[in-house]
Amino acid sequence: GMGMDEGDARGYIEYLLNETDLNFAVDADALRYIQGLNFGGRAVITPHVGEMSRLSGRSVDDVKANSIEIAVEESVKRGAVVVLKNHVSYITDGSVVYKNETGTPSLAKGGSGDVLSGIICGLLAQGFSPIDAGRCGSYILGRASEISTASEYSSLPDDVLRMVGGVVDELCASNLKCK
Repeated sequence: GMGMDEGDARGYIEYLLNETDLNFAVDADALRYIQGLNFGGRAVITPHVGEMSRLSGRSVDDVKANSIEIAVEESVKRGAVVVLKNHVSYITDGSVVYKNETGTPSLAKGGSGDVLSGIICGLLAQGFSPIDAGRCGSYILGRASEISTASEYSSLPDDVLRMVGGVVDELCASNLKCK
């Protein structure tokens, strides 16, 4: 959905659902076109609180105050893993909820969600389940922003993206597994 604006996001989503057995991520502009869809556990949707407000029909303040509850409700309703992005992110498949506290204010800018979606899609392509791709992707992005040497004021999504390999190396060196 990144950069699709008025493109055929709904058509692409329906193609993935009906013509493939692939797991996939839905982000950005594509989130405007998922009303009425059930993803059957095959998708990771990655709304920030403003997008979740629009999806759920609840105010931004309500989403912030009731993040876990709303993320779980939307996950169940849509049959998708929800990664609700904020300074603390919540990742849920409707039955389990993970809390991700990694990250810095440098992620609060355009393009950071695109990097997250790319990481999640890469993990899905490697065979990670949607819930594991969502939670590991969130951790990897947040940790990458923490080890970036760019300041939060000058940091660009590219600066964070360059740190992703270092985070994966950290995970491998500590023998931690997201799967």
